[in-house]
Amino acid sequence: PNVEDVKLIIPEGKEGWLFKDKQDWIRSLGYDNNDEFLKVIYKLIKQAYCDGNYKVKNHDKHGVKIDLYLTLPGAGSKLGRSYPVKSAFMIFPNGKLKCNTILGGRQ
Repeated sequence: PNVEDVKLIIPEGKEGWLFKDKQDWIRSLGYDNNDEFLKVIYKLIKQAYCDGNYKVKNHDKHGVKIDLYLTLPGAGSKLGRSYPVKSAFMIFPNGKLKCNTILGGRQ
């Protein structure tokens, strides 16, 4: 698929949990604006999927779970640096990805 064809399904509460649980980490990457961070990471998730930069974690009755490997650029005072992180999603038909974890950890 092309990046424009990929649709992210983000269950209610995932973004709130991300900023509650990982706000300090996000700030340490140089992001002070949550909307800017989401825009950047969602674009990277779509691109990683299209580029095949993921690994199948498991396949069960719920579907296929993948870990996506991202290179997150720093922002603000961390501009020019990059951070290898991962994200976890379920693959669904027609280019849909359902979020398990927006920011799952370092690679």
